[in-house]
Amino acid sequence: MEKIICIGFGSSGRRYLKNIIKFDNYEIYIARRDLDSDIKPILADYEKYKFINYEDISKFSPYDYAFITSPSAFHFSNLKILDNLTKGSILIEKPLITDLNNLDKLLDIFKESQNRIFIGYQYRFHKLTKFIKNMIDKKNYGLFIEGEFIHSEDVRLWHPWEDYKESYSVNSNLGGGVKNTLSHDIDTALYLFGEPTNNISFEGKASFDSELISDTNDWHKSIFLYGSSDSYKPLIINSSYNSRVNLHNFILNFQKATFIGDYNSGLLEIYAEGGNLIKKEKLYSSKDECYTAVLKEMILSSTLEEKNHLTNLLDEDYINLICKVLLK
Repeated sequence: MEKIICIGFGSSGRRYLKNIIKFDNYEIYIARRDLDSDIKPILADYEKYKFINYEDISKFSPYDYAFITSPSAFHFSNLKILDNLTKGSILIEKPLITDLNNLDKLLDIFKESQNRIFIGYQYRFHKLTKFIKNMIDKKNYGLFIEGEFIHSEDVRLWHPWEDYKESYSVNSNLGGGVKNTLSHDIDTALYLFGEPTNNISFEGKASFDSELISDTNDWHKSIFLYGSSDSYKPLIINSSYNSRVNLHNFILNFQKATFIGDYNSGLLEIYAEGGNLIKKEKLYSSKDECYTAVLKEMILSSTLEEKNHLTNLLDEDYINLICKVLLK
């Protein structure tokens, strides 16, 4: 029976494990620093997992699949451990690192690793993203002109079973902050349009006592500039922890059409010249569907000769790009 190790047992780790058991029976180990601490929320089917001390990870190795879903600040240190204890695929939740000084060391691990290393940007598999990617590649509606992604939520409502102030998402020493945590649209932009000619980034935190309590950024804005300096094509990316409504949508303008999409509902509208609606379609993907697609790539990657179509398999160029954009 193949073995799985997961470091970190938050919402992402649980979702990966919940969906990977659809493919096969696995021996699943969960590494925790404090085995006596309560697990919240209470979950069913605990018998599927073997909880072990973090210090005992090596005792049960080697592992076939490894998941790094710990707080972001520990992703890199956990990769250094698991790369030597795994003989298959490793998935790292975003971001890869939180300190740009570790980039060269990360690249060294990647170049020398015998493992296939994936990143947890699941929105690449959302039906909306796949549709837009196909339209861009085919140039059905001409070239990109400009656009915007918006992803805004209230971080205080994410995990009702815990005090949000203790979450990694709002603590800088744990690698939190909205720029890292809600960086899906940064990845989606890079996936759809490639490396920008230039990019500008702004981030900050609400200063009012009545607002979000956090010691890291709770709003972030990036401007990706495509094309030449005398004719830039801007793509704006907005993310926030301070929204009273959950928003995750985009508007993308091409030469022949405007695309308006909503990731939460899956609704896509395409408008032609004069504001004429020429297409309206529901392209919804649940979180479980997106996670399952990532896992399918991990599992099938060992049997595939062609790796270039694996959407979330890391390469050196992407590692350089995403780390420098996020940590700029």
